[in-house]
Amino acid sequence: MYKQDGRRGEAWQEGGGRKNSAIEDIKEEITQMSNLSELDIEDIAKEGGYADRIGKAFKNKRDKDKIKTTQLRKFFDETKTIERKLKRGDKSWTDIKPNFYLLRPKLAYSNARGLIPKDFFVLLSECMKRVDTNKSNDKQKEENYKRFVTFLEAIVAYFKYYNPKSN
Repeated sequence: MYKQDGRRGEAWQEGGGRKNSAIEDIKEEITQMSNLSELDIEDIAKEGGYADRIGKAFKNKRDKDKIKTTQLRKFFDETKTIERKLKRGDKSWTDIKPNFYLLRPKLAYSNARGLIPKDFFVLLSECMKRVDTNKSNDKQKEENYKRFVTFLEAIVAYFKYYNPKSN
């Protein structure tokens, strides 16, 4: 849903961000994928790639629509903890699946408190849908999750690059 911003006369998406923002465009591309592992690492990491565009988008947002660094790091740390459990080899996708699903309510809570913008919440939700798909076996889901962590890691890096003084 869109509303007019009286100061600029531009259409803004409720929850923050211009229509057809870089984040919205990336979300649309991810929506077309059946598995998150289809997200090419080069397309994630390169200059002008997905993570770079997201980092720039946050730099250009109005203050009230920016993500809080502590929230981004908190969420990223939780994803890395889950990834470490998978890497050790003593946990399977079935074992870590509840931890993965509990990430979304934490994101929703941060969004409701205004600590992460709506478009970022929607983007990560779409990514999460591409991790645990009904069409995938557990090995594929693990690969999807690893790509999710890689994507988030690149977002954190570019976010700090474009927002070095953010808190």
